[in-house]
Amino acid sequence: MGKSGIVGRKISATLSSTGRLHFFLHPAEALHGDLGMLAAGDVILAVTYGGETREIIELLDALKRMEIKLVVLTGFVKSTIAQACDLCSMSA
Repeated sequence: MGKSGIVGRKISATLSSTGRLHFFLHPAEALHGDLGMLAAGDVILAVTYGGETREIIELLDALKRMEIKLVVLTGFVKSTIAQACDLCSMSA
């Protein structure tokens, strides 16, 4: 969402040079059907400064059920999203 979404798109564009399968998934679009693009064993890199983005929080239960790993880059390691993830890194 917002600026974090722009950063996520840039990360995805940069990863395109590695030959690994990846894509950008907007959290609001994921809530409205695009979550079906994911499969068990996939990994999501969520970029969120505050870690309380409503759209991402609403996805947490579904991601767990689907056995999707969640890696979070956030400004607040005590946020809801950071506490729910499999791996967290704090940004400056």
